[in-house]
Amino acid sequence: MMQGFEGADLVFFVGYHARAGKEGVLSHTFDSPTVVTEVALNGEPCSEARMNATLAGLRGIPVGLMTGDDLACAEAESLYAGVKTAVDRYTARCLSPQVVQERIREAAGGGDLAPYAPDPPYTFTVEFATASSAASVLFFPGLERGDDRRVSWTHEDYETAFKMFIGVMLLSRSDPDYG
Repeated sequence: MMQGFEGADLVFFVGYHARAGKEGVLSHTFDSPTVVTEVALNGEPCSEARMNATLAGLRGIPVGLMTGDDLACAEAESLYAGVKTAVDRYTARCLSPQVVQERIREAAGGGDLAPYAPDPPYTFTVEFATASSAASVLFFPGLERGDDRRVSWTHEDYETAFKMFIGVMLLSRSDPDYG
């Protein structure tokens, strides 16, 4: 999602959704909601928007806009433009294209443009839907199993911790209970 952001002055997050474990149109965090039920960063619930805002923010790049449904925007700690209202996971009440364009123009680049850059260390915690999915990722050095379905790891460098998150997500797909 963030390919090519390095060197940008500002990032826009378009078409985002609520995090895993929450209602909202296609809510998830980097994987199917049948695999991952919750993700936390430093003990706080974490969406893809928060992960990506941290990735950009630690390089001094602020988020200038986020669009998505009302629930995704309510979670965001950055600027947003709600462009639809979630009815359920697969249904949204959408605004007219004219209203959406107006909201995006109004929200883009306005407000506080301070980069989101939390201090280290960075601890990711992932709760899986099954104990076997949690067990399937324990090959990474430094991963700790908190309980049957929860694993976590900590690193001083966010990009390293984030890459471990991506690796954990990919490895969890090798679980025979996946899918």
